[in-house]
Amino acid sequence: ILTGAGRPKIVGTSEKHSRQPGTLQSSIDGMSFNTGGAFERMRILGTNGFVGIGTTTPNYTLEVNGTIAAQKIMITTTANQTSDVQQTITDMQQEIQTLKTKIAEMEKFFVAKN
Repeated sequence: ILTGAGRPKIVGTSEKHSRQPGTLQSSIDGMSFNTGGAFERMRILGTNGFVGIGTTTPNYTLEVNGTIAAQKIMITTTANQTSDVQQTITDMQQEIQTLKTKIAEMEKFFVAKN
């Protein structure tokens, strides 16, 4: 643990990356996690607890600047309502298919009438 300007700083290395230490820095502004020396990977803001991955200025509880992978994503709109994103997408795809079928039927009707 190192300190500088009253701010604690934890420096760690691994066997694989002994020349590129990772650091955890803490201050009144929050915490930042760096790898490879100066490359900031994640930040937790001290003012509101927002977490940023790939961004130093998160505007949401969790903000990711990059691609995320997840087995399932749930969106909570209120304390008692959740939405399964995959189910919502499946439902929308079914609705689109239904609309396409109805449009095709109407096109046949108008072509036959003219």
